[in-house]
Amino acid sequence: MRSAAAIIIIFTFTLLKSSYSQVNTEKFRKESEKPGFSGNASAAAGLASGNSEFVKVNSGLRLDYSGKGYTFFLVGNYDFQEANNDKVVNKGFAHLRNIIALSPEFFLELFLQKEFDQFILLKDRNLAGAGLRVDLVRLISDTTSSPAQVFIGSGLMYENEYYDILLSPETNLVRSTNYLTFKWRITGILSFITINYFQFDIERIHDFRFITDTSLSFLIMENLSFDSTASFRFDNEPVPDVKKFDLELMNGITFSF
Repeated sequence: MRSAAAIIIIFTFTLLKSSYSQVNTEKFRKESEKPGFSGNASAAAGLASGNSEFVKVNSGLRLDYSGKGYTFFLVGNYDFQEANNDKVVNKGFAHLRNIIALSPEFFLELFLQKEFDQFILLKDRNLAGAGLRVDLVRLISDTTSSPAQVFIGSGLMYENEYYDILLSPETNLVRSTNYLTFKWRITGILSFITINYFQFDIERIHDFRFITDTSLSFLIMENLSFDSTASFRFDNEPVPDVKKFDLELMNGITFSF
């Protein structure tokens, strides 16, 4: 009954896609052509399965600034919900990224991130890192008119985590962070995107995490689109009493300004 009710809610309300830990920040990237500030506001409803199972509502806000040869974006999200007097969602994050164009094909990225997620026992997570991003389509074909885009990125980040556990609650390490992004504008109003992250401890490769997001977006009108998203997160070495995976299915709308 709970699953049926969740599906009805998802397909009845026109709400928007969300974010979750481990955060896939690549999906928040926006290719802006206009200089100056822009923003995005969102609200969402969805069905989650894994370490927590619930129907949830969230909200988020982001701010972008585009200059000559560089871009900043700051994105944040907070989720909270109770059911039957029990807290079923309590998580949030903030991410700041600076993207510097070294050439039309290569970009330097610097980023900071802070997050928490009660349902994977994560009290506090702090990241600082840098990496290189490559536009593969432009590198290979030297074109800007292709309906498909492929980006790869690789870098290093310092990670500090504090978990709500008795044994080794705090960790400090350096991870390799790598991603592959494929974007395809199928028609003028329909687009597809898949994003895949792979992160591992450079001293213990068996300590790795994988994230994948796949989304289909339909443009309803200018600045308003309907989105259907499937997201999967896998942690090969989670803390005790936490499952290795999280699966999330979302349907909703996005309004950009």
